[in-house]
Amino acid sequence: MVRSRNKILLIVEGKKTEPNLIKQIGTVKWNDGAELSIVDIRTNIYCLYQEIKKLNCGYEFDTTSTIEVLKQILKKNNREEDIEKLCGKYSDIYLFFDLEIQDNHYMDKKGILTEMLDYFCNETENGLLLINYPMIEAYRDYKEPLIDDNYKNLFVSVEDVFAGKYKQLVHERGSTKNFSKYSIHDFELLFLQNLIKANFILSQSEYTPSYDSFKNIVNGKNILEKQFKFIEDDQRIAVLCTCLYVFVYYFGKGYYENIIKKYLG
Repeated sequence: MVRSRNKILLIVEGKKTEPNLIKQIGTVKWNDGAELSIVDIRTNIYCLYQEIKKLNCGYEFDTTSTIEVLKQILKKNNREEDIEKLCGKYSDIYLFFDLEIQDNHYMDKKGILTEMLDYFCNETENGLLLINYPMIEAYRDYKEPLIDDNYKNLFVSVEDVFAGKYKQLVHERGSTKNFSKYSIHDFELLFLQNLIKANFILSQSEYTPSYDSFKNIVNGKNILEKQFKFIEDDQRIAVLCTCLYVFVYYFGKGYYENIIKKYLG
Protein backbone atom coordinates (compact mmCIF):
# COMPACT_ATOMS: atom_id res chain seq x y z
CA MET A 1 0.00 0.00 0.00
CA VAL A 2 1.28 3.46 -0.89
CA ARG A 3 2.13 5.68 2.04
CA SER A 4 -0.25 8.62 2.37
CA ARG A 5 0.96 12.14 1.65
CA ASN A 6 4.65 11.38 1.78
CA LYS A 7 6.99 14.31 1.24
CA ILE A 8 9.00 13.57 -1.89
CA LEU A 9 12.14 15.45 -2.97
CA LEU A 10 12.96 15.50 -6.66
CA ILE A 11 16.41 16.74 -7.63
CA VAL A 12 16.61 17.65 -11.30
CA GLU A 13 19.45 18.87 -13.46
CA GLY A 14 17.88 21.63 -15.52
CA LYS A 15 16.04 24.82 -14.67
CA LYS A 16 13.05 24.52 -16.98
CA THR A 17 12.19 21.27 -18.79
CA GLU A 18 12.64 18.79 -15.93
CA PRO A 19 10.76 20.81 -13.26
CA ASN A 20 7.88 21.58 -15.60
CA LEU A 21 7.58 17.98 -16.77
CA ILE A 22 7.54 16.66 -13.21
CA LYS A 23 5.07 19.35 -12.08
CA GLN A 24 2.68 18.19 -14.80
CA ILE A 25 2.98 14.57 -13.68
CA GLY A 26 2.28 15.83 -10.16
CA THR A 27 -0.78 17.70 -11.35
CA VAL A 28 -2.35 14.74 -13.13
CA LYS A 29 -1.27 11.91 -10.83
CA TRP A 30 1.43 12.17 -8.21
CA ASN A 31 -0.26 14.68 -5.93
CA ASP A 32 -2.87 12.01 -5.27
CA GLY A 33 -0.41 10.40 -2.88
CA ALA A 34 2.51 12.68 -2.20
CA GLU A 35 3.65 16.24 -1.57
CA LEU A 36 6.34 17.10 -4.10
CA SER A 37 9.29 19.47 -3.73
CA ILE A 38 11.39 20.03 -6.85
CA VAL A 39 14.88 21.53 -6.74
CA ASP A 40 16.77 22.20 -9.97
CA ILE A 41 20.44 21.82 -9.09
CA ARG A 42 21.71 23.42 -12.36
CA THR A 43 24.82 21.28 -12.58
CA ASN A 44 25.47 18.07 -14.45
CA ILE A 45 25.94 14.65 -12.96
CA TYR A 46 29.75 14.72 -13.14
CA CYS A 47 29.95 18.00 -11.25
CA LEU A 48 27.62 16.55 -8.63
CA TYR A 49 29.96 13.58 -8.39
CA GLN A 50 32.92 15.87 -7.71
CA GLU A 51 31.01 17.77 -5.01
CA ILE A 52 30.20 14.52 -3.24
CA LYS A 53 33.84 13.44 -3.52
CA LYS A 54 34.94 16.68 -1.87
CA LEU A 55 32.49 16.45 1.01
CA ASN A 56 32.40 12.68 1.47
CA CYS A 57 36.05 11.90 0.67
CA GLY A 58 34.72 9.27 -1.70
CA TYR A 59 31.75 6.98 -2.00
CA GLU A 60 32.83 4.14 0.27
CA PHE A 61 32.02 5.93 3.52
CA ASP A 62 28.71 7.73 3.80
CA THR A 63 29.79 10.65 5.96
CA THR A 64 27.66 13.36 4.35
CA SER A 65 23.99 13.10 3.39
CA THR A 66 22.68 13.89 -0.06
CA ILE A 67 20.78 16.82 1.42
CA GLU A 68 23.97 18.35 2.84
CA VAL A 69 25.78 17.99 -0.49
CA LEU A 70 22.91 19.72 -2.28
CA LYS A 71 22.82 22.51 0.29
CA GLN A 72 26.52 23.19 -0.30
CA ILE A 73 25.99 23.42 -4.07
CA LEU A 74 23.04 25.78 -3.67
CA LYS A 75 24.85 27.88 -1.08
CA LYS A 76 27.61 28.65 -3.61
CA ASN A 77 24.95 30.15 -5.86
CA ASN A 78 23.11 32.08 -3.11
CA ARG A 79 19.90 30.11 -3.60
CA GLU A 80 18.48 30.53 -0.11
CA GLU A 81 14.89 29.75 -1.09
CA ASP A 82 15.87 26.36 -2.50
CA ILE A 83 18.11 25.66 0.50
CA GLU A 84 15.01 26.20 2.64
CA LYS A 85 13.22 23.46 0.69
CA LEU A 86 15.97 21.03 1.70
CA CYS A 87 15.33 21.63 5.38
CA GLY A 88 12.18 19.52 5.37
CA LYS A 89 12.04 15.84 6.17
CA TYR A 90 11.58 13.68 3.07
CA SER A 91 10.54 10.06 2.92
CA ASP A 92 11.84 9.61 -0.64
CA ILE A 93 14.50 11.30 -2.78
CA TYR A 94 14.79 10.92 -6.55
CA LEU A 95 17.45 12.40 -8.83
CA PHE A 96 17.00 12.93 -12.59
CA PHE A 97 20.11 13.62 -14.66
CA ASP A 98 21.20 13.44 -18.31
CA LEU A 99 23.98 11.23 -19.62
CA GLU A 100 26.04 14.29 -20.68
CA ILE A 101 28.38 12.16 -22.78
CA GLN A 102 29.63 15.39 -24.39
CA ASP A 103 31.19 16.73 -21.15
CA ASN A 104 34.93 16.87 -21.91
CA HIS A 105 36.08 17.44 -18.33
CA TYR A 106 35.61 13.85 -17.21
CA MET A 107 37.14 10.96 -19.11
CA ASP A 108 35.90 7.89 -17.20
CA LYS A 109 32.20 8.65 -17.50
CA LYS A 110 31.17 5.01 -17.26
CA GLY A 111 33.13 4.57 -14.04
CA ILE A 112 31.68 7.73 -12.52
CA LEU A 113 28.11 6.81 -13.45
CA THR A 114 28.57 3.30 -12.10
CA GLU A 115 29.66 4.76 -8.75
CA MET A 116 26.74 7.17 -8.80
CA LEU A 117 24.21 4.41 -9.48
CA ASP A 118 25.69 2.36 -6.65
CA TYR A 119 25.50 5.35 -4.29
CA PHE A 120 22.05 6.59 -5.34
CA CYS A 121 20.33 3.21 -5.34
CA ASN A 122 17.62 3.64 -2.70
CA GLU A 123 15.01 6.39 -2.62
CA THR A 124 14.67 6.21 1.17
CA GLU A 125 18.41 6.58 1.83
CA ASN A 126 20.80 8.59 -0.39
CA GLY A 127 18.20 8.76 -3.15
CA LEU A 128 17.43 6.92 -6.38
CA LEU A 129 19.15 8.11 -9.55
CA LEU A 130 17.54 7.88 -12.98
CA ILE A 131 19.64 8.76 -16.04
CA ASN A 132 18.10 9.97 -19.31
CA TYR A 133 19.78 8.97 -22.59
CA PRO A 134 21.05 11.19 -24.04
CA MET A 135 18.95 13.81 -22.19
CA ILE A 136 15.51 14.73 -20.86
CA GLU A 137 14.23 15.68 -24.34
CA ALA A 138 14.07 11.94 -25.07
CA TYR A 139 10.56 12.05 -23.57
CA ARG A 140 9.20 13.65 -26.76
CA ASP A 141 11.45 11.95 -29.32
CA TYR A 142 8.64 9.92 -30.89
CA LYS A 143 5.94 10.10 -33.52
CA GLU A 144 2.28 10.32 -32.58
CA PRO A 145 0.26 8.37 -31.72
CA LEU A 146 1.62 6.73 -28.60
CA ILE A 147 2.90 4.01 -28.41
CA ASP A 148 5.31 4.63 -31.34
CA ASP A 149 6.41 1.21 -32.65
CA ASN A 150 9.60 2.72 -34.09
CA TYR A 151 10.75 4.11 -30.74
CA LYS A 152 12.35 0.83 -29.67
CA ASN A 153 14.83 1.16 -32.56
CA LEU A 154 15.53 4.88 -32.13
CA PHE A 155 19.16 5.95 -31.64
CA VAL A 156 21.13 9.18 -31.83
CA SER A 157 24.76 9.34 -32.93
CA VAL A 158 27.43 10.33 -30.43
CA GLU A 159 28.64 12.81 -33.04
CA ASP A 160 25.28 14.62 -33.05
CA VAL A 161 25.20 14.73 -29.25
CA PHE A 162 28.73 16.16 -29.08
CA ALA A 163 27.74 18.73 -31.69
CA GLY A 164 24.75 19.82 -29.60
CA LYS A 165 22.28 18.74 -32.28
CA TYR A 166 20.01 16.44 -30.29
CA LYS A 167 17.43 19.04 -29.26
CA GLN A 168 17.14 20.18 -32.88
CA LEU A 169 16.74 16.57 -34.03
CA VAL A 170 13.90 16.11 -31.54
CA HIS A 171 12.33 19.35 -32.74
CA GLU A 172 12.43 18.04 -36.33
CA ARG A 173 11.39 14.44 -35.78
CA GLY A 174 9.62 14.29 -32.42
CA SER A 175 6.23 15.10 -30.94
CA THR A 176 5.28 18.77 -30.83
CA LYS A 177 2.72 18.29 -28.05
CA ASN A 178 3.38 20.55 -25.06
CA PHE A 179 3.66 18.56 -21.85
CA SER A 180 1.32 21.02 -20.13
CA LYS A 181 -1.38 19.29 -22.23
CA TYR A 182 -0.38 15.77 -21.17
CA SER A 183 -2.98 13.79 -19.23
CA ILE A 184 -2.27 10.80 -17.00
CA HIS A 185 -3.25 8.71 -20.02
CA ASP A 186 -0.41 10.29 -22.02
CA PHE A 187 2.12 9.83 -19.23
CA GLU A 188 1.18 6.19 -18.76
CA LEU A 189 1.64 5.54 -22.47
CA LEU A 190 4.98 7.38 -22.41
CA PHE A 191 5.99 5.23 -19.47
CA LEU A 192 5.08 2.04 -21.38
CA GLN A 193 6.90 3.25 -24.48
CA ASN A 194 10.09 3.72 -22.49
CA LEU A 195 9.58 0.50 -20.53
CA ILE A 196 9.27 -1.48 -23.77
CA LYS A 197 12.37 0.31 -25.08
CA ALA A 198 14.43 -0.53 -21.99
CA ASN A 199 13.42 -4.16 -22.15
CA PHE A 200 14.25 -4.23 -25.86
CA ILE A 201 17.70 -2.75 -25.17
CA LEU A 202 18.39 -5.45 -22.57
CA SER A 203 16.90 -8.49 -24.24
CA GLN A 204 15.92 -7.63 -27.83
CA SER A 205 12.47 -8.79 -26.78
CA GLU A 206 9.22 -6.89 -26.93
CA TYR A 207 7.49 -8.72 -24.10
CA THR A 208 6.38 -6.70 -21.07
CA PRO A 209 8.56 -7.41 -18.02
CA SER A 210 7.17 -8.36 -14.62
CA TYR A 211 7.13 -5.74 -11.88
CA ASP A 212 10.23 -7.29 -10.28
CA SER A 213 12.04 -7.06 -13.62
CA PHE A 214 10.90 -3.45 -13.96
CA LYS A 215 12.33 -2.67 -10.51
CA ASN A 216 15.62 -4.25 -11.61
CA ILE A 217 15.64 -1.97 -14.66
CA VAL A 218 15.12 1.06 -12.40
CA ASN A 219 17.67 0.04 -9.77
CA GLY A 220 20.26 -1.74 -11.87
CA LYS A 221 23.21 -0.79 -14.03
CA ASN A 222 22.34 -3.04 -16.98
CA ILE A 223 21.01 -0.17 -19.11
CA LEU A 224 24.19 1.82 -18.43
CA GLU A 225 26.33 -1.17 -19.48
CA LYS A 226 24.36 -1.60 -22.72
CA GLN A 227 24.47 2.10 -23.52
CA PHE A 228 28.23 2.25 -23.18
CA LYS A 229 28.55 -0.82 -25.39
CA PHE A 230 26.51 1.01 -28.04
CA ILE A 231 28.74 4.06 -27.57
CA GLU A 232 32.01 2.12 -27.77
CA ASP A 233 31.03 -0.27 -30.56
CA ASP A 234 28.71 1.82 -32.74
CA GLN A 235 29.18 5.46 -31.66
CA ARG A 236 25.47 5.80 -30.92
CA ILE A 237 23.10 6.06 -27.94
CA ALA A 238 19.70 4.41 -27.58
CA VAL A 239 17.12 7.13 -26.90
CA LEU A 240 15.52 6.46 -23.51
CA CYS A 241 13.72 8.64 -20.96
CA THR A 242 14.04 6.87 -17.61
CA CYS A 243 12.68 9.70 -15.45
CA LEU A 244 9.20 8.63 -16.62
CA TYR A 245 9.58 5.44 -14.56
CA VAL A 246 9.49 7.29 -11.28
CA PHE A 247 5.79 7.82 -10.66
CA VAL A 248 4.94 4.21 -11.57
CA TYR A 249 7.82 2.97 -9.41
CA TYR A 250 6.52 5.06 -6.52
CA PHE A 251 2.92 3.87 -6.75
CA GLY A 252 4.02 0.25 -6.88
CA LYS A 253 3.16 -3.16 -8.20
CA GLY A 254 -0.62 -2.80 -8.28
CA TYR A 255 -0.46 0.40 -10.31
CA TYR A 256 2.19 -1.09 -12.64
CA GLU A 257 0.11 -4.19 -13.32
CA ASN A 258 -3.05 -2.12 -13.85
CA ILE A 259 -1.27 -0.04 -16.51
CA ILE A 260 -0.05 -3.17 -18.29
CA LYS A 261 -3.56 -4.66 -18.23
CA LYS A 262 -5.24 -1.40 -19.24
CA TYR A 263 -3.13 -0.67 -22.31
CA LEU A 264 -1.51 -3.95 -23.35
CA GLY A 265 -4.10 -6.50 -22.26
